[in-house]
Amino acid sequence: GLKAYPNVAALPETPDAAIIAVPAAQVIATVQELGARGVPVAIIFSSGFAETGPDGVAAQAQLVATARQYGMRILGPNCMGAFNTRSGWYAMFTTAFEQGWPKPGPIGMVSQSGAFATYLVCLARERGIGTPACVTTGNESDITVGEVIEWYVNDPHTKVIVAYAEGIKESASFIRGLAAAQKAGKPVVIMKVGRSELGHSAAQSHTASVAGDDAVTDAVLTQYGALRAHSTEELLDFAYAASCGIYPAHNTLGVITISGG
Repeated sequence: GLKAYPNVAALPETPDAAIIAVPAAQVIATVQELGARGVPVAIIFSSGFAETGPDGVAAQAQLVATARQYGMRILGPNCMGAFNTRSGWYAMFTTAFEQGWPKPGPIGMVSQSGAFATYLVCLARERGIGTPACVTTGNESDITVGEVIEWYVNDPHTKVIVAYAEGIKESASFIRGLAAAQKAGKPVVIMKVGRSELGHSAAQSHTASVAGDDAVTDAVLTQYGALRAHSTEELLDFAYAASCGIYPAHNTLGVITISGG
């Protein structure tokens, strides 16, 4: 087995990151322990924060304030973690690994929803599509989809960026990520849900996302050359096609088919 320690202070060296999987009421105290030990990043699986209502919003604000006292970054809360296939780092709880580890490839993934990320990773594996990494952001109390997009822009192993969002919580970082991708010539394919009132409500209760004006989302994506997918199939189809790196200079693409029906 692996050696266990009674508390964070007893660790022989400072971890690069910590996974927090305790009840919500214990998360802030755990962050304080990790911060005092100098841990730079906390990946918080625990739910029970902004997605639950006003009390959860207040608790999440306190969580962020506590982490900032120590200069700590937070992924989550209410997320399922992340993995990197090239380094073999899997800080994620998911059933996606039951059929084997994801293979490296050119399509980087980021999702606010951990369940959707699991489904996407499994579907990509079935199609033979590889990924350098996958990040789930959950409630995005700190690290956002936009920030992860920008990270992928600077990752030499990523050719295409796939994103799933229920709402854009920090528009400045989202636009900054899209602008960086456009400048670098890296296609971004995004599936943005929550278009209907029912979808808006579901997003709010799932990852505390505010869906926002869908027309504004479309306008921003068009301005920065991002492709919007309306189904999981489109998301992977667009990403796979873009990963080939062959783009028509104008609207001059022709299609030849053997069938007239």
